[in-house]
Amino acid sequence: MTDLQRALYQFAQENRVYSLLHTEQQELREGQKLVQEARAGLRALGDKAAGLAEKMEDGMLLGFSIEQEAVFLAGLAIGLELGRG
Repeated sequence: MTDLQRALYQFAQENRVYSLLHTEQQELREGQKLVQEARAGLRALGDKAAGLAEKMEDGMLLGFSIEQEAVFLAGLAIGLELGRG
């Protein structure tokens, strides 16, 4: 991402995303609760399971972050194209 795109992305994250997710807030909290419960269960199985759980979560978060940025860039490109037309 360019510096401008990154600034717009951060602005959207900080000021727009959660207001747009208003109707899905309960589902978001439920999903977060499921992750916390799974993490706690895996940690209870020992250090090896806890380490694997952390690696899996890190990988999933990285993939999710990359997807989020791609969706943002696609939306920005569509918005710019519509603005020109």
